[in-house]
Amino acid sequence: MFVVVGLGNPESKYKKTRHNVGFMVLDKLLKKLFPFGKSHWQNKKKIDCQIAKRENFLLAKPQMAMNANGFAIKRLVNFYKVSEEDLVIVHDDLDLPLGQVKITKNNTAAGHRGVQSVIDNLSTKNFWRVRVGIGHPLPPGRKYGFRHEDNSPREVVDFVLAPFGRQEGDKIRRVVKKTVRLIATGLEEGMERVKSKHSI
Repeated sequence: MFVVVGLGNPESKYKKTRHNVGFMVLDKLLKKLFPFGKSHWQNKKKIDCQIAKRENFLLAKPQMAMNANGFAIKRLVNFYKVSEEDLVIVHDDLDLPLGQVKITKNNTAAGHRGVQSVIDNLSTKNFWRVRVGIGHPLPPGRKYGFRHEDNSPREVVDFVLAPFGRQEGDKIRRVVKKTVRLIATGLEEGMERVKSKHSI
């Protein structure tokens, strides 16, 4: 059974921020994969997650802060006896431009504290990662060389915890839709089928 976990911060104030792309994808995936009228999350307090389950897969959103979500994911994996190779983590990625998705396995966290929390708690990095690009901010003091569409210098923490800009709206909607299609295909045909880099 595949378990697809979106990373994010559960507090409502973070709902539309870049760091919550994992939750955005899971919410859309829920609507795509579940019958009309049955697409809702169930709170599982024992494992600190919201889940939606079908026969051959389970979707989950940890209800702990991003940097500590590995504790909830460990409980989830233990409770449902999930193999690490069937675990799919969906998260934002600063190293990819907005509009790009990269599906990998057995990689380091590359500075993503939420992913590092998962690795630390599971004592492995041998799980699938769906990395959704959010771009990278222009470092403070720099005027040129930025990779992000929003031409404004800022600290990384402020960038990831800020909502997407107006000019980014269409692109983030399209990349979330693309990511949902890729995951749905992976659940049906195997994640190896969609492993690689994809762009909208």
